[in-house]
Amino acid sequence: MNSLNYHFDLIRHLVRRDFSLRYKRSVLGIFWSFILPLAQLMVLTFLFRKVIPLNIDNYPVMVIV
Repeated sequence: MNSLNYHFDLIRHLVRRDFSLRYKRSVLGIFWSFILPLAQLMVLTFLFRKVIPLNIDNYPVMVIV
């Protein structure tokens, strides 16, 4: 069990370090990891509802999933 706890802590530390280094000098920081998918969702929703209507019920929910 101790080994499992060690590996979990190691993975958590490496992921935190990767995120902090990736977004270190950006203006919005770690929020880019949330803003980019939301921006893509808005573009796809606009494109396939207004420009090329696909007539799919609850299209934004389908894109998120």
